Amino acid sequence: MRGAEAGNEYVAIEQQEAFDIEYWLLEEAKLQRMPPEQEMSRQFAVVIGAGSGIDKSVCHRLLKEGSHVVCADANYLAAETTAEEFVKKVGVGIGVAGSGLSACGPTLARSADMTDRESLSQLFEDVVWT
Repeated sequence: MRGAEAGNEYVAIEQQEAFDIEYWLLEEAKLQRMPPEQEMSRQFAVVIGAGSGIDKSVCHRLLKEGSHVVCADANYLAAETTAEEFVKKVGVGIGVAGSGLSACGPTLARSADMTDRESLSQLFEDVVWT
């Protein structure tokens, strides 16, 4: 600093820039050690009929691939059971404050009747706004 002041005025770099320079190598090393993202990471899937059968198996496959899954079924209790299986399998998430979804995990259960347009419209409205 004295040497810089002898020739001109010393000006320090901003704290954020100093932090970025100091910790970038550590951050880069951490990122290289992380496992690669799964194919469906950061994706959302809505599966109608998730309470049983093939659609329930599809939900399990999507979860395994890293997706968040909305389990919908005309029988809400069946959809909820499927969603709870996932939570038991992978744990609860942190949720979104103020949304009523605290610690909901990677799934949501919703009621939806595939033969009722209004029911499907309500399902997708819930999914988009939740």
